[in-house]
Amino acid sequence: MVFSLSVAVASVMLGFGLFGPFLPLYAELLGATLGLQVGFMTSAFTMSRAALSIPLGGLSDRMGRKKMIVVGLFTYGIATFAYALASDWVHLVGLRAVQGISAGMLWPSATALIADEVPPGSRGKALGTFNAAATAGLLGGPALGGALQLFARNTLQFDIVDSFRVPFYAGGLLGILSAVLALKLIAEHPMKLPIQPNGISISNVAPKFKATFYSLLGLSFAHGFSLSFIGPIVVFYVQHQFNLSVDITTSTMAIAFFFSGLANTISQFFMGRVADKWGRKRLLLFGALSSQLATIAIAFSPTVLIVIVMMTARAALSASYVPALSSLQEDIMPRSARGKLTGVMDTAGNIGSVLGPIVGFALYDYIGTNTPFFATAVIFFVAIIVFQIMGREPRIEESEV
Repeated sequence: MVFSLSVAVASVMLGFGLFGPFLPLYAELLGATLGLQVGFMTSAFTMSRAALSIPLGGLSDRMGRKKMIVVGLFTYGIATFAYALASDWVHLVGLRAVQGISAGMLWPSATALIADEVPPGSRGKALGTFNAAATAGLLGGPALGGALQLFARNTLQFDIVDSFRVPFYAGGLLGILSAVLALKLIAEHPMKLPIQPNGISISNVAPKFKATFYSLLGLSFAHGFSLSFIGPIVVFYVQHQFNLSVDITTSTMAIAFFFSGLANTISQFFMGRVADKWGRKRLLLFGALSSQLATIAIAFSPTVLIVIVMMTARAALSASYVPALSSLQEDIMPRSARGKLTGVMDTAGNIGSVLGPIVGFALYDYIGTNTPFFATAVIFFVAIIVFQIMGREPRIEESEV
């Protein structure tokens, strides 16, 4: 089941990677003239996902995980295909919001399904494999998407706008293909469970793990904040700090993001196994603390090469705690409310993802170019301290099945 789900998610993430980096350029070609307009389009995804992850996760508790995953993937594919038909940048805002809804269907349900089907002692390995597959798909997308756009522009002689539409057609087809793969390959073994009442249902968490649940919410928020701010901020930072041209900055950061993504993929694949053997809490604390030290180190990097090295180290160290974080949260969630509670965690991360770029750019513009790196580290350090005090890792016999 984990392999089948990983293949389906890798396919849809490959489709997203085809157009993701080029979406701001496409928006400009369709009339977006302000950075705020592009930012609003980008935030539409996270806002809709944050708003609906909890109820959609709860719906998976009632309807079944597989149904939500298939519908989410299919919706994502159709929305991606529709990008190619857009005639105004405002259309892209609505389509990004639809994709955020589909992500709210997909990710909480997929994570909960893995926890449902995999025993507690092996969830780190399973979730690490799943996350690595998603990252690997995303990693391969930009190069293929750029090649498709250039082929349409230079060989097929499409005009500039139509050449940018081609990756969306391909991404949409991959999204629909991933839905078909999920429908055919994923096996779910539903159990007859009591229907949970409306609401967030944190009361379903065992009393001795409620404090752990709340501390994990803080870590999820910090993770979302840290993950979302680094991409756009570090591009500006490198360009301004080292006085690079736009072309050189673009090529330099393409290299940086490739190696960071590769390190993230490899780290998640192996560190999920380490989480099962070494313990979730210890690995989580180590990865979170060390990744934020690498974040601070970016602000002190004397050359672009050192920035790339620190970004790669940060990506590997951040990825090392993600399987531990995911498996620990699933270990303390009862199966009957796992979809909804996974949605709660997803929402905490998405709120952090909404605030990360906003706070980061405000600090960058008005306080200093180094301050975003320190701010995200401080937020994470506070979450780490709270988790160290409140968090408790269940033994295997205490974990929810």
